[in-house]
Amino acid sequence: MKKTNVWGLLCLLLVSAFSFVSCSDDEGGIEDAGLIYGVWEPVRAQGYEVIDGDRSEWDYDVDEINEDEYIEADYNRFGFYDDGTCTSWWYTGSGRWEVEYSGIDFSLDGNRLYIGRDYCMVLTLNSTTLVMEIHEVESDYEYYEKVTFRRVE
Repeated sequence: MKKTNVWGLLCLLLVSAFSFVSCSDDEGGIEDAGLIYGVWEPVRAQGYEVIDGDRSEWDYDVDEINEDEYIEADYNRFGFYDDGTCTSWWYTGSGRWEVEYSGIDFSLDGNRLYIGRDYCMVLTLNSTTLVMEIHEVESDYEYYEKVTFRRVE
């Protein structure tokens, strides 16, 4: 079975002590920072991972891989609230989402979305779409991912 733990890595990193280095091409941009409030569900994930020179790439429709029994993926739903906290849900199958964590502080500073001590870059934020990107580089490892979300609440 192929194991792809791509969005789950972001969630793990959001509550860990890792630091991200990210670059953005600022496609789309942020129309209004207040649009972040609400619940966002992942719809597409694109990226790559390089481990010791071996590169693997992906471009997934998240709905399809969430139901694929041969690919394990952790793409989370996020809720951002006007009290400055967020909630993350992970997909358990058959259309069900379970809370992974809640009450974590977040803030949006320019196009950097801070969740706890970590951040990702917001490439697009409008009334229907949120696009976030993470990029981590170490001596023998590189990870990049861009995830597109749709507003569900």
